Amino acid sequence: MNEPISNIGALLSYSSTATGTFTNLYGITSVPDLGGEPEEIDVTTIYDSKRKNIPGVEANDNLEFNGLRGKFGAPDAAANALVDEYATLNAMPTDTAKYWKLTYPDGSYHTWGAYPRVHQNGFGVNEALGYTLTLTVITDITFTGPST
Repeated sequence: MNEPISNIGALLSYSSTATGTFTNLYGITSVPDLGGEPEEIDVTTIYDSKRKNIPGVEANDNLEFNGLRGKFGAPDAAANALVDEYATLNAMPTDTAKYWKLTYPDGSYHTWGAYPRVHQNGFGVNEALGYTLTLTVITDITFTGPST
């Protein structure tokens, strides 16, 4: 039987250190593609009749996550424990890397280091306020499978 994984319960979190305690962000609404294709290095010679390429550096573009403005917390959090995630992210220095973790419902996760920047999104009538969290990746994005 096939068992696809739902995205319900996926959670982005951050820490000051790679092995530190991660703080969850519950207001995230969309997640970008993680990683990228390697650029190609042209190694065609004048003798070749067709272009030849070899894999080059992987393109790790900025990651842009979208989130909602407001106060958020775990589903069982008391009202006084809710956090204004936008204000917290906005207060982070843009020249200090954080460690990021995207955890999936099956327990698997991706981790990476990145510099954060956040900005307020535009909005129109009858829309929730949102923001974009841009992460400039500075490490490999690694995947860890679920523990069995």
